[in-house]
Amino acid sequence: MLVLIPHKDTANILCNISKKILLEFNSRKKLSVFPVFPLWASLEKQPADPSLMTVYDYKIKEDKLVFPVEVVDRDDVLRTEIVFGKINDPEAGVKISVPEIKDKFPVFSRVFKTGDAVFEDNSWKLYDEKWFKGRN
Repeated sequence: MLVLIPHKDTANILCNISKKILLEFNSRKKLSVFPVFPLWASLEKQPADPSLMTVYDYKIKEDKLVFPVEVVDRDDVLRTEIVFGKINDPEAGVKISVPEIKDKFPVFSRVFKTGDAVFEDNSWKLYDEKWFKGRN
């Protein structure tokens, strides 16, 4: 599976934001949402010449919490999402306002990598990693 992996600084920002969102959900009803790792996004195709990755405020999609992601690739825009939470309780499937993250989005990043991810032996393995540094 082809995946997009944010740069460690971007991943750290998203991890901190996701913790606050999960905390808010779980403070209302105990263990209604579980964290999901790694904070990667699947891609349909390899970007050719990407210039910018943008991560938007979270959404609820089916039984998951996701950050929508757009990658500007020449004249094309690749859309995907980073899953960061799994909803355990159907009643928790309504978006909650989290004041602490109000001004955090969108998150822009010019540096990220892609790779072929395989899940085996209860761990992720990444092959054929390729770093991208977007142009200004």
